[in-house]
Amino acid sequence: MANTEKTNTAPINEDTVRHVAKLARLDLSDAELARYTQDLTKILDLVEQLNGLDLNSIDLNLDAHSQTVYRPDETELPLNREQVFKNAPHEEDHCFRVPQILANPSSNKQSTEVTHA
Repeated sequence: MANTEKTNTAPINEDTVRHVAKLARLDLSDAELARYTQDLTKILDLVEQLNGLDLNSIDLNLDAHSQTVYRPDETELPLNREQVFKNAPHEEDHCFRVPQILANPSSNKQSTEVTHA
């Protein structure tokens, strides 16, 4: 069954577009005013067509999450130390070694020495 209710939308005319442009602090030329009046009229006509669609056969309560499939939550053993450091460029005393990125507060130049993270 189609939606036969007619909505009472006010027609879009240049005065309406001019008023909205003023509220938005837009300075429209006469050509822009005419173009936006036509464009907005077309948009409202398309909305009216959508309002006439029969939506009774569509379940409007569906949402994107209702069809999400989750994988089972499976526990795994943690990585051992060898696996953790396998691809690390530098490791010392079971810690990652990374270049220092913050300047030493006691000097004005940035240090290039490698420190523990």
